[in-house]
Amino acid sequence: MKKLVFANNKGGVGKTTTAFNLAAYFAKKGQRTLVIDADPQGNLTTNYGFTEGSLNAPGIGDYLLKRTTEFEPIEIKKNLDLIPHGATAESDMKDLLNISPYYFERLDNLLNSLESEYDIVILDTAPAFNSYTTSAIFTGSVYVLVMPGQNEIKGLNTTIEFTEELKKEIAGIILAKTENTALSNITADKLKNAYPDLLLETQVRKNVALGESILENKDIFDYNGSSNGSKDYEALGEEILKREGLN
Repeated sequence: MKKLVFANNKGGVGKTTTAFNLAAYFAKKGQRTLVIDADPQGNLTTNYGFTEGSLNAPGIGDYLLKRTTEFEPIEIKKNLDLIPHGATAESDMKDLLNISPYYFERLDNLLNSLESEYDIVILDTAPAFNSYTTSAIFTGSVYVLVMPGQNEIKGLNTTIEFTEELKKEIAGIILAKTENTALSNITADKLKNAYPDLLLETQVRKNVALGESILENKDIFDYNGSSNGSKDYEALGEEILKREGLN
């Protein structure tokens, strides 16, 4: 089972959009996929059309704090299940910190117990190094999302440093929200020079259809399979599958 974490200490770089659409792509390819909303804001859960009032399944905190012993994910579609953030995510993160200095091992243990159930686990994280983000980075292969801009590169570097403090390595860097501009080109060149082995070839271009699809609670493949967003996430999905040895 491959565990893929999408992270960056800066918000708005495309983590949730990437987790949402890659989960759909992998499921469509026949990979048994579990997606986990490890961001207390719950945007990934909302993308699937759920509100806190409509959730009737355990959140990630329920599993990590052992309030439930039954594994009951939400079935989204064939080959795709969801563990939502949970209505009490903020307090759950604080409670998790108080359990043990090794609290971050609980998520790793949970996912290891599901080894035979899934081929891929995707974890969306918050733009902060909280207890959920730390747990996700500890357990998975970390892909850092970055968009064009100097401040965004600073967020990338901070995320890399934090990951290395956990004795983990970055699996890849994904450049998203690119345009045919000097800023995008300069950012891409800087990343290629600084991280030639980590920067993925596929760039996710800015695409109106990506935003529209989320408003309809649909992944980009169901919403507009001929859009640039669909093409980019298909290419990105294939590149990651190859990196992870799954194709």
